[in-house]
Amino acid sequence: MNWYLDPESRSGLSSKKLKRPVGCIGNHGYWQVSCRKRGVLLAHRVIWEELHGPIPEGMQIDHINRIRTDNSISNLRLVLPYENAENTSAHVDGKVPEKNISEHQGGYSIEVMREGKRVRTTARTLDEAIAKREDILNGF
Repeated sequence: MNWYLDPESRSGLSSKKLKRPVGCIGNHGYWQVSCRKRGVLLAHRVIWEELHGPIPEGMQIDHINRIRTDNSISNLRLVLPYENAENTSAHVDGKVPEKNISEHQGGYSIEVMREGKRVRTTARTLDEAIAKREDILNGF
C-alpha cells in the first residue's frame, strides 16, 4: 500500500512517499484516500485491512462511537450489516431528537432494525412512540 497507519493524521493514514497525512472527507462523511490502481478507498477500511487483513465478504467496518471521521483503531470493529445498521445515530431533523422516531402525518413513526428485521409502527404522541420503540427493542 501507499500508506502507513498514523494516529497523528486526522484520517488515520499518512503517505509513505510524501511522509505526510493523506485523505479528505467525502460527501458521505467518511475519510477517503485515492490510489492509482484501486481508485478511491474508504480510510477506515484501509486501516482495518492494514491491521487485520482483508475484510471477509458480507462484513462491514463499524465506527463504534458513530463518528464517521474517527478512524482510531479502538473505534473500529468488524460487524455484519445488520449490526452496523443498529449502531446508527438518531435521525435529527430538528423536530424529534429520539433515535428511530420521526414525525409522520400528525403523529410519530417508529422504525427499528433488529437482527436484520425491520419493524415499523406508528404512535399518536412522542411518549407513546418512545414506549413502543422500547417494547420493540426489548421484544427481540
